[in-house]
Amino acid sequence: MLRLTLSSLRRILMGVCLGVLVVLLLMPNTFLRFLRVQYRWIGVPMNWVEAHSASINLAHLIAFLVVGFAARLAMPGRSRATLAIIVAVAIVSEIAQFWVPGRTPRMSDVGVDVAGTLAGAACAGLLLWLSRAWLRGEAQPGK
Repeated sequence: MLRLTLSSLRRILMGVCLGVLVVLLLMPNTFLRFLRVQYRWIGVPMNWVEAHSASINLAHLIAFLVVGFAARLAMPGRSRATLAIIVAVAIVSEIAQFWVPGRTPRMSDVGVDVAGTLAGAACAGLLLWLSRAWLRGEAQPGK
């Protein structure tokens, strides 16, 4: 019988997030345009993100923030190794875009990806710290 624990659910979430991220990063632009047109729930938020992020690639930042958050929650004791793997994914995905039609690899995207990963991991670390403090009774009001 398969028994799912909270730890295994966190790891599944991290794997799904990482898998979706890799697929999106290596998808040709023509297919991304198709998804935006066919599925309004994808197109509207993506258009908003792109309209409000002229100087940085906000879509990359958000995507890697989610993956960094999920990775930190999934592997709380192995955060350095997990973050190193995500940084490697950021670098490899940019290099792989040389061979994806309509995509342009940029080193600036790697920097944004790393920043998003670290921000997501920091947010998850703060959440984990606050939850542990609350369980110990240190974060209760009036104390």
